[in-house]
Amino acid sequence: MPLDLQPLIDQFYDYFLDLYHKQKGSGASSGHLDTADAGEPFLAFGGIGTPLTPEMFLLADGSPSTALVREQFSGLANMLPELDGTAIGAPGLLSADSSYGALLAQAQPSTAADAATLGALKDPALRAYQEAAVEPLILGGVEYRPAIPVPDDWPLPSGDAAWSHYSYKTEAKTTVTTTPPPASAPPIRKPVVPRPLPDWRWRVAKPELRDAVTSIGTVSATVAPRPVVVPSTALPARIAMLRPVVPLVAQSPAAAASPGAFRTMARAPAMRAASPALADELLSVRGPTAAPAQPATARLIRSRLLLEKMQVVREQSQPQAVTSSAMELSFSYCMVIAKRPWVSGGFLTARNWYIPRMHAGEIASGTGQGPGSFEVMPTAALCVRDLTIAATWSAEEKAVLSAITKFGPFSLVGSKLDIAGTSLTCKGMQIVGWVMEPMPKLPPNSDPSLPVS
Repeated sequence: MPLDLQPLIDQFYDYFLDLYHKQKGSGASSGHLDTADAGEPFLAFGGIGTPLTPEMFLLADGSPSTALVREQFSGLANMLPELDGTAIGAPGLLSADSSYGALLAQAQPSTAADAATLGALKDPALRAYQEAAVEPLILGGVEYRPAIPVPDDWPLPSGDAAWSHYSYKTEAKTTVTTTPPPASAPPIRKPVVPRPLPDWRWRVAKPELRDAVTSIGTVSATVAPRPVVVPSTALPARIAMLRPVVPLVAQSPAAAASPGAFRTMARAPAMRAASPALADELLSVRGPTAAPAQPATARLIRSRLLLEKMQVVREQSQPQAVTSSAMELSFSYCMVIAKRPWVSGGFLTARNWYIPRMHAGEIASGTGQGPGSFEVMPTAALCVRDLTIAATWSAEEKAVLSAITKFGPFSLVGSKLDIAGTSLTCKGMQIVGWVMEPMPKLPPNSDPSLPVS
């Protein structure tokens, strides 16, 4: 009889969302925007785990570097992904640092009386944002504002103490290893909006992909990332906040969605002044006719690039139902908090500003559920390693075990079957989900010159 996976899914979601609340209550997280205007945080699962290899954090001389940890982590944590409920559909075009910078550059006082108050918030926030810029260590990287991981050495051998254990058996209660929450922890509040859960089925690589998924190294070396193509219908939501500074956006959606138009947009002086990071992102957009990226030959690969390659692996793998009669899931985990000292909660939660030619809530609805381009901020990563799936495999599953690429949000690329033939083990580190904090309503007010809708 096939398994009922719903208890496993529910337990997994609730346990790690509760863990985030406990860390936040103990003061481990400083990313939460405590405002009644914003919705509740939620855990969003990736379509496939984002692998992180030890080589990502080593300098040329082979020594581990927390600076590289910060850069690799920031490349993922500052990404604003495409969300479908609690599922991360694809990497997004915009980043948290570029979007926040655009807000700072464009915010205007709602009334003349608000000018001094807003200036007292905006001016130091803008200085902090500008001074936080970090030059990349990785060849081909771009300037960024760091999402500082806590702990800062979590993927290095020195960070082993930050990892705990989680396991779930279909015939027993979950067993976990964790520190009890502090007595001062606030009551745990669950999201009140029903959210669809991710598809927890096996994914099996198509025959032409099977040689490429034998290890993360082969994926890195042989899989070309998918060219970024923005549908014209999605353009307004993607770059709505840039309308006041980029005249090109006023052109037809079809023209604005072309790669050439993105590059023209990125080179505009107003764009470069408002958001250098976003300008760099737009310069990298490629169209459907662009030549595929060359295989990676460098020892060090950017985490964001490997994420894009894994998205291709997921898309080229076919779903297959779970038909095992019993299963045990176990792994080590670390909840890595993303701290952004350059983000001013006072500015974001102030209610006395607007952005020219924009309506209130157009960038963020305040619920985390709207179509805005900055609905949520990733504030913590759920990282796992030493993943083991033990099961009573069915004949259908045994036939494809060597080609399975994922289960639920977990990557199984490079997994190995034990001698007994009962357990699949994937030793490497991967990020399988992110805690998303809904942003407050942005902008808080409509441009006074706009007609009231």
